[in-house]
Amino acid sequence: LEAATAERLAALAKSLAEKPELKLDVPIGSLPDIDRPALAERAYRAAVASTVTARFGKKDAPAPAYEALEPRQKVEVLTALVKQQTGAEPQVPESPEPTEGTPRAEAKAMREAAEIEYLDQAARASVVVADSELERLAEERAAAVERALLADGVLEPTRVFKVREGKVSAHEGKVRFELGLK
Repeated sequence: LEAATAERLAALAKSLAEKPELKLDVPIGSLPDIDRPALAERAYRAAVASTVTARFGKKDAPAPAYEALEPRQKVEVLTALVKQQTGAEPQVPESPEPTEGTPRAEAKAMREAAEIEYLDQAARASVVVADSELERLAEERAAAVERALLADGVLEPTRVFKVREGKVSAHEGKVRFELGLK
């Protein structure tokens, strides 16, 4: 949870402590249109970091960040990742010929950039987010909200319920929960 959200939930818990007859429903839910791409991006970044560590990590020093790698090293990492994901060596298409008069160094950089772009797209396309991951995310979110509500100990745990029929919606590209009062 964001700090501001946690603070708002703590304030809600304090205000509810004064009204013992009220109970609170915390929805368990996810929005696949928002959550699936975010989970896929997180899985992709973790896979890239793992591949970088496997390729360039040393016992006495942390692996470099992917962004800090040279273009050839990025190609090596992404090729290994696509091969790991698909079980086959990626077939990178030939990049278009640079215009006449383009310096060799610039032409090489353009070819490497095209190769990195292709491999990056292939690696991202191979990341699949299962419905079970969305369900786990929904459970984790509801648990985080519940923990925030109960953190200060002013609200009794018997007054907070996680429910599947709660309202979950999108708001400014983020997932928004509507807590229910009973």
